Amino acid sequence: MMCQSCGENAELRDSDFGMNIGAFIVRFHWVKQGRMCATCIHKTFWAYTLTTLLLGWWGVISFFVTPFILLMNIFTYATVFLMKPYPIDPGPTALCAAVVSKLEPYRGEIFRRLFKGEGMQQVAEEIGARVGVGAQDVKAFYNQAR
Repeated sequence: MMCQSCGENAELRDSDFGMNIGAFIVRFHWVKQGRMCATCIHKTFWAYTLTTLLLGWWGVISFFVTPFILLMNIFTYATVFLMKPYPIDPGPTALCAAVVSKLEPYRGEIFRRLFKGEGMQQVAEEIGARVGVGAQDVKAFYNQAR
């Protein structure tokens, strides 16, 4: 299976991390969840937890919400590696020239959207539907193009 965060073919685990930034009266909250590889889990945990730890307290509501988000991130991080991982896929399939020629005009959009942080599955499904190929073909194209 491919990591929903980076698109790598690796053992995956379900994870769910939150990030909170307090801004006096309002707060900003983000959640990143999905099946991720160990590298993305580590990166997401540290980025979300440290941001919340440093910036999560600076609001009225956030002052009370931040400890719960920090505890949930730590709990998720500690337990996610106790779960049995999803197995690695046998590998990407070879693409025929017709599929490559259909996807080639969308190469820049695929890389741009993934670089912005969109999930691989979402990008693959949307572009695959637009072009008329399967999401698995878009993922294989991405892995081949890197």
